Amino acid sequence: MPSPAPNLELYVFPDSFVLGVFFCDQDGLLSDEDHLKAAWLEIKAKDVQDVRRRLVEFGVTEVDYQDKTRFYFQAPGGQVFRLAPEDGRI
Repeated sequence: MPSPAPNLELYVFPDSFVLGVFFCDQDGLLSDEDHLKAAWLEIKAKDVQDVRRRLVEFGVTEVDYQDKTRFYFQAPGGQVFRLAPEDGRI
């Protein structure tokens, strides 16, 4: 899928899911503290433990959060994600 803007990358996944990632200059970035206040996103996976292992090996930063039933992590750009099973279990 072509990008509609030069500072935007689009990633197309099965079932027509599209993830857009915007890039900005260093002076437009949020602080580490402000990233933790931003919207948190969820990633669903068939094999949560395998994805978690791969993320840890990649070097993401785990976020200590009160919900210990899920793996919360901060991506290199600062965005926080929650890893959850694809089958919709809470």
